[in-house]
Amino acid sequence: TDRPVLAGDLAATLAALADYLPRSASGELCKQLRERARRAGPILADEQQPIEFAVLAELEKRLPPASPVFVGNSLVVRDADFCFSGDQRDIRLFGNRGTSGIDGNVSMALGLAAASGQRAVGLLGDLALFHDSNGLLMSGHVAATLVVFANGGGQIFRTLPQRELRDLERLWVCDTGLKIADYCRLHGLHHARAETAGEFCAAFEASLGQPNVSLIEIRVDPADSTAQRDALSTALAKQKMRTLRSVARRSLRTDR
Repeated sequence: TDRPVLAGDLAATLAALADYLPRSASGELCKQLRERARRAGPILADEQQPIEFAVLAELEKRLPPASPVFVGNSLVVRDADFCFSGDQRDIRLFGNRGTSGIDGNVSMALGLAAASGQRAVGLLGDLALFHDSNGLLMSGHVAATLVVFANGGGQIFRTLPQRELRDLERLWVCDTGLKIADYCRLHGLHHARAETAGEFCAAFEASLGQPNVSLIEIRVDPADSTAQRDALSTALAKQKMRTLRSVARRSLRTDR
């Protein structure tokens, strides 16, 4: 492998690295890594990026000022952390980790709408939606837009060591096979389906005019999303290593 490996006690290794790097160099490293992260999206062509990333990037641009935004767990919160630039500082982000991570996601999102008196936005996966589907009983009393990434269950486990297990699909992914559109009809929700960022933008703008809860279902191909994430992870690792080497070389020249 061309990746350097440091072997040793974690705390001692980090302390030694901190002592080695001049304060100015470590500050420059952080600055460069932040800038690289902000420009991480264009590493891959648009068509090679997960649809989740494109949707979240477009959502951030279109959120009304001071919107309360509930960010669900598992992949959703990680994707939002990666994709949100932070430029729109009046977004209010909320999270809630239940016993199983996905407990109460719908109730939390709609509860934010009730407590704030504003239209809330909820970001969650399809498994989280079905896990707390009774929260939709509140949908006739609040205004909110639920953005649901319909990827067929707990796809975060395809990015974790469980991906190698024989029973991944049955015990970890847990695709329910349920139809989101059926749940929307049951609760009288406005429902839209999007398969591209452009379709999402149109659906989101339309949802803002709905009096109660609107649900936008983002259709995600889990195999494509996993492959695109793997490619992006590899590209980011290479980019990060180039940045580290560049800063280290400048640090050594400064020491001399």
